[in-house]
Amino acid sequence: MNIKKVDLRKITFGMTSAIVTGIAAVGTLFANPNGKMLVIPSLLIFAIADNIADTFGMHIYQDSELLKEKQVWMGTLFNYCARLAVSLLFIAILLIFPTVTAAIVCVVIGLFLLTLISYIIAKRRKTNPVFMIVEHVGLAIAVLTLSSIAGNIIRSQIR
Repeated sequence: MNIKKVDLRKITFGMTSAIVTGIAAVGTLFANPNGKMLVIPSLLIFAIADNIADTFGMHIYQDSELLKEKQVWMGTLFNYCARLAVSLLFIAILLIFPTVTAAIVCVVIGLFLLTLISYIIAKRRKTNPVFMIVEHVGLAIAVLTLSSIAGNIIRSQIR
């Protein structure tokens, strides 16, 4: 497959959403290594229900952009599949590895995928990939950090 011919618009929204949501959920395992069996069902919900909601929103957005019907449906299908694939990858990693190792592997793979997407986009835009990679990975790390802080605050109030 020629990477230059791939329509990134069909996969980047879904992949990015799944990566950021996934690493935010998995990131909670650093503070609560016993939470693995809570994170896996959460990722399944993200992979199915939240994915449908986001994909539906993207579908309507593409309709509003007056794209051809085939383009809208292909974008919808690819978006859903990309997000589902990333979510299932994170779930598989959680099932295979011990909790903290799985969390680290998921975060590293997630950030690698964001780096790869950012690099490809920057090259297509003919801009410096470093700036785009730093921006996108930095935002993902901010989400991971904020979700970990929020999880710790919530956990401390529940106890």
